[in-house]
Amino acid sequence: MTSHTRRIADFAASIRLNDIPPEVILRAKGIALDGLGCALYAADVRWTQILANVVSRLEPKGGQASLWGRGETASAVNAALV
Repeated sequence: MTSHTRRIADFAASIRLNDIPPEVILRAKGIALDGLGCALYAADVRWTQILANVVSRLEPKGGQASLWGRGETASAVNAALV
């Protein structure tokens, strides 16, 4: 018996852009742009600045992931948190 995870992985690996309805692609683009806009806005709010400063003190040498809008880096986990 094939696991649900394997079935989803097989589906994701085999799907082609032409298989996706145009309205789904349009909606996905809108969601991606909305997420980008929210992230860019949030990069400069006070609580993000506070958190980024804490992460900078915890990881003074930075890491492999960028902190958006700050020109700094951190570990992937902390960059995602910020």
